[in-house]
Amino acid sequence: MSDLLHRAQLELLAKLLHVTPERIEYLERYPADELYALRERISDAIFDANSDMFRRISALVPIVPLGIVMPIIQKICPPEMGGRAAGAIAIAHPKKVAHGLSLVKPEYGASAAPFLDPRAVRQVAHLAPPKPVVAIANVILERKDYVTAGQFVDAATPELIVEVEKGTHDDAGLLRSGAYVFSAEAVNNVVRVIAENNLDRVRRIIVTMLNGERSLQLAGLSVFSRLEPNLNALVGDILVEEGDEKSLHDLFRTYIDAGVEDDLDKVLRNLHPDTFAKLETYKSIAKLKVLKHVKASHKKSHKKHHRAGKS
Repeated sequence: MSDLLHRAQLELLAKLLHVTPERIEYLERYPADELYALRERISDAIFDANSDMFRRISALVPIVPLGIVMPIIQKICPPEMGGRAAGAIAIAHPKKVAHGLSLVKPEYGASAAPFLDPRAVRQVAHLAPPKPVVAIANVILERKDYVTAGQFVDAATPELIVEVEKGTHDDAGLLRSGAYVFSAEAVNNVVRVIAENNLDRVRRIIVTMLNGERSLQLAGLSVFSRLEPNLNALVGDILVEEGDEKSLHDLFRTYIDAGVEDDLDKVLRNLHPDTFAKLETYKSIAKLKVLKHVKASHKKSHKKHHRAGKS
């Protein structure tokens, strides 16, 4: 399991527990999938402990019109309480989701988002209207709350992915958020939808990563190393096309220094032959020996695909 993904799971767990990552360093010995499972169990327990109170709040929804109650809630109810209650209300009254979200101020929604029950988000995401979701997402990205942004990617429908891509312009923020998504399937879904609808946006994100600081480059590798072979090849082609020898050397050097060569290998193994050959012509990259580890398996893999294409 990716070391980058492992680090993200520790940070997510720390945020849920309201402690610093250093406070739970003793959990580092557990793999990312076990940390993810632990975080899910703790999250479920937190929300289940208040289920009776949320149920009583939900019972008021059919009685009091949302147009009256929502402005009042946002004035007197702290975002944490509002977020915790919103999940229960959404599950009990899913048809109210669209109207309720349209009445939420983006700033309040962004503050309440970290406290939404992830189970509720997954159940009603398909009902969420894009416009308020995009507005809230922009505030979350402006606040650099990538942990929260990443937690909602897993539930995003293709329609929401398209609208959020259109309505947000923070390329680095999208990439950093993706690093906090545990599900490889969700990561692939997002990249695939964006690539199919706006390939230039994928290119722009990759260029932003290539020219970004170390933490952004690591976030990008966390995302790209979990892509399926065809998407991985697409990303690799763009990366090598947009980068020059120096920028690619510096990027690979960053990954080597961070000790995440295994993640880099996953990306390089799926490069198209022409792209791989271009990298081999760069002497400074050859000295890093990042290509040597994957050359044999890369050639074997593409020979297999070539034979399959002929048959």
